[in-house]
Amino acid sequence: MLMRTNKARAGRIRTTFPAQIHPDGGPTVSGYILNISKFGFRLRLAALAIGDRVSVDCEGLSSKGQIVWAHGTEAGGRFLESLRMEPSIGRL
Repeated sequence: MLMRTNKARAGRIRTTFPAQIHPDGGPTVSGYILNISKFGFRLRLAALAIGDRVSVDCEGLSSKGQIVWAHGTEAGGRFLESLRMEPSIGRL
């Protein structure tokens, strides 16, 4: 059996940080970041559509991303620029 690794899942940190999400051309919505990595994020919030560009503000982090999947009240996105993470403590 061939084992595959999923780059998108590597290095994820589970969280429940409250966040403000600013969709381009839409109103700011409150939600939670459920996990984050230097490549992307998973959110719990009101519905977003695949392809939406957003700004994510949370715990001193402010970064732009794009939604790549959405299902009900959860969505996942990729950062337009990878985050720099501190490997020694696994924090942003």
